[in-house]
Amino acid sequence: MLDETNTKPMEQANPQLPTQPTPSQAHKAAPPRNAGRIMQWVTVVLSVIALLLSIVANLRVSTIQNGTGNSASAPSSAGTSASSGSDAKAMKKTESKTVEYTATEGSVLEGDYAPYDSVNFHLKLVKLEVTGTKATLTSEVTNNGTDSDSTSFLTRAFQNGQQTGIGTIITDGQIQAGYTATVTTEFDVKDATQPISLEIELSYDQKLQIEYSPQN
Repeated sequence: MLDETNTKPMEQANPQLPTQPTPSQAHKAAPPRNAGRIMQWVTVVLSVIALLLSIVANLRVSTIQNGTGNSASAPSSAGTSASSGSDAKAMKKTESKTVEYTATEGSVLEGDYAPYDSVNFHLKLVKLEVTGTKATLTSEVTNNGTDSDSTSFLTRAFQNGQQTGIGTIITDGQIQAGYTATVTTEFDVKDATQPISLEIELSYDQKLQIEYSPQN
């Protein structure tokens, strides 16, 4: 039989060791190692998203403003085009009317330019018409000389005593001897309802002067 006095000191000499935490308890108590870094990345990503949203919003506002400006200016442009088209049509109607002129009774409508035996041209005025402010004179030039040649006659137009235009009756190349060429000459006038005076130089000392009146 053991002595009870001897067992008690043994129990006191081996005190109970401290309790070790379980693995699960140690894991729960330790803070995450990358928590701070993760928070930094989250902050950066949110900042980038906010910046992108701001840029997209500004682009939408700019696009809306540009679209509004273009749509507002379109009616003005269309209105100008329509107005220009109407003016062009009105002008075309006014200028499309052709007025025929007749020479005053007794006017001399023919003349000759014959400085040499081999050079002899006969000029005959046939018709005068006016469209808007542009006059067209039709004439015939006959080569009565012996050689093929070309010629020209200076023409001036007057209305109410003022010169309005100048032109030249000129053959298109040479005319063979004995042949006649039809020539048209244009010059400016101011009013298709007023008489026109033509002055045609056959030579330095010979002119044709004809008075024309519009036909009603």
